[in-house]
Amino acid sequence: MPSSLTALQRIEEVLSLQYRLGEVSDEDNGDTVAVDGSGETSFRKKVEETLREWIKVKTCRRDVVDLYFANPPNRQEPTGICCDNCHQSSLGSSAAGSPRPSTPVHMRDSASVHSTPMTPSKTLNTNGKRPMSVSKPPPPRKSDHLQDARQALQSFRVRLKKAHFTPSSLTALAILPDSIIKTLAPAAHIQTIDDLEAATNWIYAQRYGIELLDTLRRVDQHEAERRQAVKDAKAAARHQVTAARQEERKRQQAEERATRKAERLLEQQRQREEKVRKNAEEKARKDYEKTVQQAQRNAKAPAKTPRVKKAPIVGCATLQYGLATPTLSLTPHYPTRALTPSTHGVVDFNHATIAFSKFNHSSATRIP
Repeated sequence: MPSSLTALQRIEEVLSLQYRLGEVSDEDNGDTVAVDGSGETSFRKKVEETLREWIKVKTCRRDVVDLYFANPPNRQEPTGICCDNCHQSSLGSSAAGSPRPSTPVHMRDSASVHSTPMTPSKTLNTNGKRPMSVSKPPPPRKSDHLQDARQALQSFRVRLKKAHFTPSSLTALAILPDSIIKTLAPAAHIQTIDDLEAATNWIYAQRYGIELLDTLRRVDQHEAERRQAVKDAKAAARHQVTAARQEERKRQQAEERATRKAERLLEQQRQREEKVRKNAEEKARKDYEKTVQQAQRNAKAPAKTPRVKKAPIVGCATLQYGLATPTLSLTPHYPTRALTPSTHGVVDFNHATIAFSKFNHSSATRIP
């Protein structure tokens, strides 16, 4: 602002000098003659009426300029000193102790305040606290993201021209030049008005900077949503692949369990058959050993003499144990064998032979 004020002061000095020089110029050069009340003649330079009003005005000089160039009436008040008259007015009001007149400007929200993003660090300090650390700035916009940001800025300057500079001789390119768009499009770290002014020196940063930053913020939000959608799609694809792998693993595990069960049943069957075979072999071995032992015992035992059978007794029945009982023969007149004397007796009764015998139970037999 000081440089602008100095230029305005120089212009005013030049115009004042021209005005004073015009007072002593002659009439042949286009001067006008004026006679004041004292009867003295004075000369004045011929100057356009609008330029003369701009020189003589005591208020803001921009009002005369807007009237001359037919600027739209919805011009907003400047946020700073715009001419020497406004500067003198501000100095006078400040010297008198009265507050400076305020002009309606855009309210600066939290996004317009220059502040370095801070987040708690992961490491603890000596007091057991997590100190604040500077957040990592976002990476620059690239590829499609950069193209979207550039197109959004171009559309923004067209909307800005239609909304605030119509009708006007200013073009959209003059309001927001391509050089500023080229600087802002990749710079994702510009988040505040102060960052915007420091990076571009845009003359409308204070007035329309918030709208511009909101435009870029919407582009970044759209890009973040797109990246999140891509990430979610990849996560869903990985989940499907993982689910398919898990199903395949479960199927393989089920087949392995079935195979192990079948092998276990076959092994059990083989063990049972092996056990039966071993039992049969063990039994055959034991039987063979018994046979061998019996043969050896028989070979070592002495030979037995055969028993002599005694002659059977006719008409006599014997018991296996005890004495013999009398037996009645119903066939009379049959010849009988002679009995051993002193131990047997024969009695003839009713043409029947009754024999009484006392034999050894191991040698008597019955003859029919």
